[in-house]
Amino acid sequence: MVWIMSMPTGFGEFWPSGGFEDADQSGSKDWIARLRAHISSQPEEAQKKLMPSGAPYRYGYFVAQKFKTEIGEQPAADLPPVTPVLAHEAPKTFNTAKTNKKLGDLIMLNSRILAVSEGLKAIIEDLEPGIHQFFPIDIVQPRSIYPTPFYTIVIGNYRNSFRDVEAVMPELPDGERYTFTEVDKAAASKMYFDRSVFGSAHIWRERAFNEFIINFSDEFVQSAIEANMGLPKFYQAKEFD
Repeated sequence: MVWIMSMPTGFGEFWPSGGFEDADQSGSKDWIARLRAHISSQPEEAQKKLMPSGAPYRYGYFVAQKFKTEIGEQPAADLPPVTPVLAHEAPKTFNTAKTNKKLGDLIMLNSRILAVSEGLKAIIEDLEPGIHQFFPIDIVQPRSIYPTPFYTIVIGNYRNSFRDVEAVMPELPDGERYTFTEVDKAAASKMYFDRSVFGSAHIWRERAFNEFIINFSDEFVQSAIEANMGLPKFYQAKEFD
């Protein structure tokens, strides 16, 4: 079986309100500001390694795109192709606007960057060792750090396995992606994925979908359920060989 999930569209358990490295919630000294300061402090040759094309002030935006764009893809006309996230590029903290009594094990942060709990990270790495990138991040609340360790995740699997078998989707021009951001049970039941294409992937993005949509294998879902992992709503889709 194959499963499909869309990320939340409102703040809550699976999308805490806040900002990266933004202790005072002003945005003036946040993660993007740190990245801009970093590249500005480098000699020109080092700047070119970080940003082979595009203005250095776009570096922060470029790095944010790395977390949700396939390696080698160009996220914007003025930006270079995406490369793996470097250690210094990952956000160190996510400062929440309020205290959260409970967070899911898969959450969305700003810029649609995903983070997973230590428990879910272990499941993913057990199923797909070496496929995805993980970086530790503290969820810093107004009075304390959230007790569960979290990691930002860069999904490494991309596939073209979606098939519009029931012709329920609008025709998609070459190179374009569908713009929908939510999938419910009824929609999932009409979505087909080719096993011969997604193969042994356990967590992946479809190239025809945007970054709000994620696919899971049955093995991943079973492991997550057995470990009592908290995930946003996900639904069974159709699979064929």
